[in-house]
Amino acid sequence: MTSMTAEAQSSISELSIVDTCTRLVFGDGPLLSETDELIVAALERDDQLTGAQSLGDQIREMGVNEMIALVGRTKRFLDDEV
Repeated sequence: MTSMTAEAQSSISELSIVDTCTRLVFGDGPLLSETDELIVAALERDDQLTGAQSLGDQIREMGVNEMIALVGRTKRFLDDEV
């Protein structure tokens, strides 16, 4: 994980998670920010995702309800890590 403060990590919003997921799906440039790195690390630890495909491919194949659940799990994980 990065050196982001606990307060900053806990303030990562669901919208930031969705934004990072969107960039993973569409390959919209490199993920350079500390926030992106934390979100990707949390996504990689989600046991609902497998290593068989890239994160972007897996997220692309999700339905709306699956995506909402993923964002919620990711937010809870980030909040619990603080």
